Amino acid sequence: MDKFRKHPVIVCWLIFMICAAARIVEYFFIRTDESFLSENFIHKLFGIFLLFIILHISKMKWKDIGFVNEYAIGNCGKGILLGSVCFAAAYGIECLILHITNQNVELEFYASGFSLSGETEKQFFLLHSYSACGIG
Repeated sequence: MDKFRKHPVIVCWLIFMICAAARIVEYFFIRTDESFLSENFIHKLFGIFLLFIILHISKMKWKDIGFVNEYAIGNCGKGILLGSVCFAAAYGIECLILHITNQNVELEFYASGFSLSGETEKQFFLLHSYSACGIG
């Protein structure tokens, strides 16, 4: 515990380097961006797992690093509301512009991630495409 507190910059730098190494391994060797998932996510899970380990070793709690339970659900709800309002406004403006320029408006649900090898592929899920905004 004292080692963490006496040398926080070195500890943070070490954690950053470990996470960067995990990211490089995933990008260049595991290559989940080219799988059906279309996303590199293993290094993100690794970072969360590493955080669990570091908190356990340092005998710290989540609230010690800024995670509190008091307003978690309310804050998540506010975030979802803000994201939904921004999406609706942006998509509404896009629909309006496409309608004014006499173009077809469609909403498609698919995963299309970037790939380091340049391969791109749309991965459609249960929903395909449908005409949105009542236009088209």
